[in-house]
Amino acid sequence: MRIVIAGLALATAAAFSCTAFAAAPAPWKIESLPENAPIYQQGGCIGTFTLKGHDNQTVFLDDSTDVNSHANIKISGKIFVLNLITSKVNGKVGGETQGAGTHFDRWFKDKTGAVQVLAAMIAGKDHQESDSVEMNGTLSVTYKGTTQKVVIEGGVAC
Repeated sequence: MRIVIAGLALATAAAFSCTAFAAAPAPWKIESLPENAPIYQQGGCIGTFTLKGHDNQTVFLDDSTDVNSHANIKISGKIFVLNLITSKVNGKVGGETQGAGTHFDRWFKDKTGAVQVLAAMIAGKDHQESDSVEMNGTLSVTYKGTTQKVVIEGGVAC
C-alpha cells in the first residue's frame, strides 16, 4: 500500500512539474518598432500592424508589394529586415483581391533564415477616401527554434 501511495505522489509531482515547464514563457519577445524602422524610410503603400488592443505599438511593418516585398519586426531588441518568400490570396498563389473578407497569407524570412514570419490577415473595411483598408489576423513568428502566435490588427495605406 505504501508503495502505491508513494508512486501516486511521484506521478502527481511529475505531472505538475511538466505542466509548469510547458507553460514557461518564450525566451524572446516581439517588441514595438521605432519610428526609424527601415520600412518607414521608403515610399508607397505600407502595412502597419499592432498587437490587438495596443494601437500605439507597431510590431510589424510590410511594404505590401507582391514582388520583392520587405517587412520589419523587432525581436528582443533587434530589428529584422524580412523578405517575402511567397504569398497567397484566398489560398491561391497569385490570387486576386476581392475586397472585404479577402484572406492573405504572406510568408517572410530574414536573409539568414533565423526569423520566419507568417502573416495571415483578412481584409476588412475599405476606406477609399484615404486609399486604405483595415486588416486583422495573426502573426506566427519562429525564432531560435520556438514559435509565438499573436493576434494583430491594423491595415494598409497608400
